[in-house]
Amino acid sequence: SSLAQAYRSFSSSVWLIGFEPHWSRTWAGGPLPLAMEDILSSIEQEQLTFDQRGDAYTTLHKVLANISKNPSEQKFRSLKKDNKLISEKLGRSTGGVSMLLALGFEDTGAVYSLPADADLAALTDVVELLECIIASRGPVEASSPVSALAGLPAAAATKTFARRDEAEKKRDEATGQLGAIRAAQRTQFAEG
Repeated sequence: SSLAQAYRSFSSSVWLIGFEPHWSRTWAGGPLPLAMEDILSSIEQEQLTFDQRGDAYTTLHKVLANISKNPSEQKFRSLKKDNKLISEKLGRSTGGVSMLLALGFEDTGAVYSLPADADLAALTDVVELLECIIASRGPVEASSPVSALAGLPAAAATKTFARRDEAEKKRDEATGQLGAIRAAQRTQFAEG
């Protein structure tokens, strides 16, 4: 998978500058399973929008980071499926739910719960991997620059561009004025 390959490449470059590569860390006596990376990268293959995939990543990160930071807090280890955040942002991603289960969460019907004796080493590693994924995603999807305007009426799309054109004109005027001031200062400095 391309995400796993990109991450391994990133990890290797980090290792070259003196840090241990993420995938070489031990978890339950062995390296972090590549299956974990594959589960996360499968989210990119799901039939979700760019924003929905981003929501799945950020929600999963928030849930796992809370557990990692507060391992003894039971409230963070229990996720109600009918919770709006869980159902709408994480529950629609099969990869997100699969990651919970791979990390030891149990599906008890209405709740995903992580047992108190669950090993948190892999969970912490997945939190770090999610941080890298979220940082690398950027704010918009590069493959569809027009998609943001697709649902707007024609008038709204035109106004968006008109505002940008107006802002560009003002910026160009300010740049011209600044250039004139600098030229006058150079002339004054050369004469004085």
